[in-house]
Amino acid sequence: MEALEREALEENGSDNDISILQVTSRDQHNGDKYSKIMGAEKPGRVCGVGSGIGVTKLKGASSSNADQNNEENAALREEIKKLKENQVDMQNNIQEERLRMETTVDDMKKANEEAFSRYQVHRVLILQILYHTRQCFFALELYFIMVA
Repeated sequence: MEALEREALEENGSDNDISILQVTSRDQHNGDKYSKIMGAEKPGRVCGVGSGIGVTKLKGASSSNADQNNEENAALREEIKKLKENQVDMQNNIQEERLRMETTVDDMKKANEEAFSRYQVHRVLILQILYHTRQCFFALELYFIMVA
């Protein structure tokens, strides 16, 4: 019988029906262990939040909590927006730095190739000088052999 009444109340969905549902559920729990220890529930009070706190005070607190949560959410959204902007700026800076470093590496490679090329030219010149110096010594040696 009680289940049928509950179904009928849930189908109607009005505020009065909800309070009736709460009353019937409260009546069901009067015999449980909690109500035996803590005593019967008192009308107009909220169980577990302390004395002096009624349903109306609790409802008012929830709306102010919602306002506070909305403010916090807005602040967090703004912070996320700023962090995303910072991330984009940092990515752009990293890209610019990478391009600058690639240019520097290319310049260093060119400088190294030029230095190696100059080294090769100097090496060839030194080898030619050594060859001609050796030829001169042979010529002098032959001259001294012939003169002596």
